[in-house]
Amino acid sequence: MSDEPTSLRIPDPGVRALYTIESRWQAWLDVEAALARAEAEVGMIPAAAAEAIAAKAHLDQLDRDRITEGLRRTGHQLVPLVWELSRVCDEDAARFVHWGATTQNITQTGELLLLRAAHRIFLAQLARILAACADLAERTRDYALPARTILDHLGEYAALMGLLAATCGRIGQEIYTGMKDEFGEVEEPWSPGTVGSSTMPQKRNPIFTQDILAGAARIRGLVPVALEAMQVEHEANRANSLLMRRALEPAAEILGDTLERVRIVLEGLTLDPERMRRNLDLSGGLILAEALMLKLGEHIGRQEAHDVIYDAAQGAGPDGRGFRDRLKGDPRVTAHLGPGEIEGLLDPTAYTGLSGRLADEQAARARSLAAEIEATLAGSPR
Repeated sequence: MSDEPTSLRIPDPGVRALYTIESRWQAWLDVEAALARAEAEVGMIPAAAAEAIAAKAHLDQLDRDRITEGLRRTGHQLVPLVWELSRVCDEDAARFVHWGATTQNITQTGELLLLRAAHRIFLAQLARILAACADLAERTRDYALPARTILDHLGEYAALMGLLAATCGRIGQEIYTGMKDEFGEVEEPWSPGTVGSSTMPQKRNPIFTQDILAGAARIRGLVPVALEAMQVEHEANRANSLLMRRALEPAAEILGDTLERVRIVLEGLTLDPERMRRNLDLSGGLILAEALMLKLGEHIGRQEAHDVIYDAAQGAGPDGRGFRDRLKGDPRVTAHLGPGEIEGLLDPTAYTGLSGRLADEQAARARSLAAEIEATLAGSPR
């Protein structure tokens, strides 16, 4: 129940109930069940294991006290739930609970399930509101009143500019981070003679990406102004029109400048794949601990494999020193994986999968969309 004074006088739409801890846990369990069934369909796990996991993935079959204690001990939002789901499954199925998934995979998908349920409620509410508006339109079709001013379409465009600016900011942030000396993986276009600092002659400042970040932030800051301007009186109010103009005009100007810088940066971006690979190797293989866990899990079950790889990873140095040696010296690992297999599993290039094909597909899609935009612009008046 909300704390508004009228909350006891209106029906509860049901959204708040979706965001209880129990509802969230069940959403995560639903994702685990769907994941298991999908993996069974493609042959990753046995079909019988998937059905057993799905049958047990219900909160009323789990021990709430065990989950709570696990949360207290681990400080992790999902692991205790996975442990409990594994515990109630038979041994053959328990080995494949949460197979190949990350915490974020489960929790984000679960949040989407909750949002989808909320969305259905919103749609039902909007349907009734639209019906009420239709009734009012029919009842008042012949009434004489001063005309209802509308700025909603302008507010919508301002919000879209804010979304586009946020995407530009994400692009700029990735490049800005990758240009830092500690990473050194990319570099924005640089012209000889450009000065990065009046004091430090070695500096190459990321001037374009800094402009992008600043511009994107300014545009996002103008969106609330436009949405506020939408709150217009039933008759035209010059103050709202001025407010909308002072949001849209600078947002449009800054967005044009920002998009041009994004174009320049992306067209002239320098990439260093050798540095990217060296950075991948900085963790000494720790970044690939999940792949090792899954391979070992094929032999001893996912949860036990997690504990074995956890011991090796946590016992290694922060830069991964000793991780390989610990793996190769642990009989729980070597009983199932040989030294060559361990080295192969620690090669990051073995996990690119369909990335190349996806890149080609998205590149083709982008070129098609660009051509469509250009054709539309060429055939339309300015």
